[in-house]
Amino acid sequence: MCHEALKYLKKGEGKDPAKGGLILNISASFHYIATWYQIHVSAAKAAVDSITRSSALQWGTDYAIWVNGIAPGPIGDTPGMRKLACTKRNAKQL
Repeated sequence: MCHEALKYLKKGEGKDPAKGGLILNISASFHYIATWYQIHVSAAKAAVDSITRSSALQWGTDYAIWVNGIAPGPIGDTPGMRKLACTKRNAKQL
């Protein structure tokens, strides 16, 4: 998606050409610490963070495009949090 956005931001479409552009990537915090049964999410979000940093370095320098990332924390009292808050012992029951 970033690569597609770059095509338009380099041309100055949809923004003020004097200011470059902005890409905001949304990640998660699963890969900051180990989380039960979330290997696939951890790998994907670590990749998003790496792409964000590399794009920020390259596109910020070359095109004045800001690339930032956010990693919102868990949202309490949701089905996802109830599953993630489980322990190894009761995980098999889910």
